[in-house]
Amino acid sequence: MKKVPVEQAIGLSLGHDIMGIDPQSGVKSTAFFRGHRIEAADVALLKNLGKNHIYADNDGSSDAVHEDDFALAVISRIGDPDTISHDTKPVQGRLGLYARSTGVLCIDSQRLFRLHEQHGEIALPTLPQYYAVKAEDRVAAFRILPLFAPRDTLQSTLNILDTPLIRIAPYRVTKAAVLVTGSEVYEGRIQDRFLPLLTRKLGAFGVEIVHHQLLPDDRQHIASALAEAYAKAELVCITGGTSVDPDDVTIAAVCDSGAVPLRRGVPAQPGNNFTIAYEHTRTIPVLTIPAGALSTPITTLDIYLPRLLAGLPIHKRELDHASLGGLCQQCPTCHFPNCTFGGVR
Repeated sequence: MKKVPVEQAIGLSLGHDIMGIDPQSGVKSTAFFRGHRIEAADVALLKNLGKNHIYADNDGSSDAVHEDDFALAVISRIGDPDTISHDTKPVQGRLGLYARSTGVLCIDSQRLFRLHEQHGEIALPTLPQYYAVKAEDRVAAFRILPLFAPRDTLQSTLNILDTPLIRIAPYRVTKAAVLVTGSEVYEGRIQDRFLPLLTRKLGAFGVEIVHHQLLPDDRQHIASALAEAYAKAELVCITGGTSVDPDDVTIAAVCDSGAVPLRRGVPAQPGNNFTIAYEHTRTIPVLTIPAGALSTPITTLDIYLPRLLAGLPIHKRELDHASLGGLCQQCPTCHFPNCTFGGVR
């Protein structure tokens, strides 16, 4: 590349895209594309865009890679081709990556960090880890910051991207059981409100409730019902009885059924008493959902539900650290998951 005054650039090929902003609409778009051969009529427009010099594409050097060529060389290595698509025409070296289907975004964060630690000229921002996405959602964007990068940087980047960095995990759970505890509900003193709530929340992910049962606050009765639910469903939700009252025996019954809680509760609000357990084969998640979910639109259940439905493992250490970013701001208008609640995963 050679830096040339625009008056002397007539007849030369532009070595980079030049953006312009429409003064009336304020819309930013590409005024000149890389490879455009500059004409005399272009000089005034370039100066109006604040460009008194341009880079002419007349340098045959092989030790540097243009931003567009760099992006095209690496873009297919970033995403899993079965679940991630990408742009094919760079604009100022930028290419987007998109989900091919509905599911949960999974990122190899260690390699993503290494990419940026080793190469300060690279930018690959993504959506948050384990973000629930729909088909065609943009999940990441790639570019290099300078107009050119060393060829060694390209090779090193390709080495880091030896396997895909980003993929979409599809939802795998299709059948759920809902067990509602509470003698007041079991005896018909109050109406069950959990089934409609969970029908809506699970239905949003294509999950059918195939088994539903009302249960008294009886430890043995609940444990037996859980064992029955394990045979019918791929995920079990059990509601109520998660607090510290004498009649709250749900967690004990979950343990009696052979399921193992990762930990009791989560250090996040609302939904402190939400507990994730796995039945003994570790194939069926068991979710104990506190009554607070009935009065609060979004709780800790909503943070972890997409991952559980995609069959992605959740570990105790992560739940231990859920306090960071675990406080809901209870906004007048809820924007979850586009907010801070559960955002640090």
